[in-house]
Amino acid sequence: MIRWLLWAVLAAAIGGCGGRDGVADGYGADAAGTAAALGAGAVVVGGTDRPRASEAAIGATSVDPADRNALAAAFGVAPIARLAMPYPPNNGPSAERAALGRLLFFDPVLSGERDVSCAVCHQPDRAFTDGRARSAGAGGGAELGPARRVGTSQLTGKPFAESARNAPTILNVGFMGAAGGVAYGHATGSPGASGSTAAHAEFLSVLFWDGRSEKGLEGQALHPLGARDEMAGDAYPFRDAHWTVIERLRAIPEYDRLFRAAFPELADEATAITSSSLARAIAAFERTLTTPDAPFDRWLAGDDDALDAAATRGKALFFGGAGCAACHGGPMLSDFGFHAVGAPQAGPGLPEDRGDDVGRAAFTRDPADRYAFRTPPLRNVALTAPYFHAGTAVTLTDAVAFFNRGGNDAGLPAARLDGRMRALGLTDGEVADVVAFLEALTGTVPDVAVPQRVPSGLRPPRPALDPLPRAPIGSPP
Repeated sequence: MIRWLLWAVLAAAIGGCGGRDGVADGYGADAAGTAAALGAGAVVVGGTDRPRASEAAIGATSVDPADRNALAAAFGVAPIARLAMPYPPNNGPSAERAALGRLLFFDPVLSGERDVSCAVCHQPDRAFTDGRARSAGAGGGAELGPARRVGTSQLTGKPFAESARNAPTILNVGFMGAAGGVAYGHATGSPGASGSTAAHAEFLSVLFWDGRSEKGLEGQALHPLGARDEMAGDAYPFRDAHWTVIERLRAIPEYDRLFRAAFPELADEATAITSSSLARAIAAFERTLTTPDAPFDRWLAGDDDALDAAATRGKALFFGGAGCAACHGGPMLSDFGFHAVGAPQAGPGLPEDRGDDVGRAAFTRDPADRYAFRTPPLRNVALTAPYFHAGTAVTLTDAVAFFNRGGNDAGLPAARLDGRMRALGLTDGEVADVVAFLEALTGTVPDVAVPQRVPSGLRPPRPALDPLPRAPIGSPP
């Protein structure tokens, strides 16, 4: 039977929050120089030599899924190891900045009540997610992951709320502007699929379930500092968060020394610790979190034995009759468009609509965007459960089954639902095959050690879980 598009919006979306204007300036990336540095065969994200997906090919069933060259040409897929990381002009590769960013990422000094760090919601041993349907930030105590509970302020005794949305992984977040060759916002043209129509530099990662962060990693890095339920607590209002944290950092001699070493152009200034340098240091660390060597990547690179039989059948469905690649193309397997698929709502919703989450419309204020959420990338999706914007799909099988039955567990009116949502009619065995292919998108997670100490002297969070597949990377002591 004819199978319609499988909107396999399965992974947790990319994390952080949209930053304020002026956090980081400068646009564009030296793609040619990056390719030259990497050597022949590099795929430059944002460069002209990257495989480009044509809109005619997207969702086509005529491409032979056994032909890796045809898939690359039609859907823009590429192994992560061949991608060149896009950098903004003012934040190029720097081991010193990445090392500083790692310390900041784990340091609770960035939080208002000094009790939570970035790593509470983005834990290395959980593929840089937290394993919860919706995160618990400030006031949550020492427990991490699903055991963490929503707490109260140490300063006021007032209760906090859990996050409205599922915490995304930040693995491969530096590549999140790589939208399969289709410019950001141009991918679908379907209801609830709005986006910028301007050229979008590909280091400007498309972040959040509603896409409200449009300034890349540097733009999103500081916003969680001012969010009460995430990191600010009741120590200060949002408007005071950045400067309060910067003043704290400036008062720590070790941070002063590390910032001057990481930003030598600021070494002779009165201070090297600014909003811009803080955001750039955190972003530099996040760009190191790549996951090469997934079985699918090995297959794309020429290893015919990299995928088992079930994953091979799932690949044929994904790029063929099930039509998953209509939205999940490109190196990150996402078009970074916005679609109303009717995933169920749970949790507190957003402050504007308690108990409800209107998705993209919360940012654009466009009624046409109500309940549209960003297509999440699928790399490492098997490690990032639970799924959907509110974490309502517990397993990967649950998520695929949702789309197989046509989605819309939320009961959206037909006019609001994306017009291409249809029941697929996959058998249980075919659902299992699609899941097997999605599991083959799991790369080798970088071995990021929790620092034994951070310059503030506060205790970094230390999750203790079974290790994920890992590849050692250079990390500071």
